[in-house]
Amino acid sequence: EAQILDKGNISERTVFYNGRLYTSGINAGEDYIKLKKTISINILAYSVEEFQVCKDFHTKFHLSRI
Repeated sequence: EAQILDKGNISERTVFYNGRLYTSGINAGEDYIKLKKTISINILAYSVEEFQVCKDFHTKFHLSRI
């Protein structure tokens, strides 16, 4: 996910897209052990306070010159 403008819903969007990606890893009737780890990467031009104070999120900031 990449966003320049803060629309106030990045937490919900992240959970939605990550959940959809996660559940697409198996079909109905398959064993849940087949589910793979998913990683969400948000590239934002703004700061999200929820991500900074919530222990459920792992945040890593990295600046690169491309």
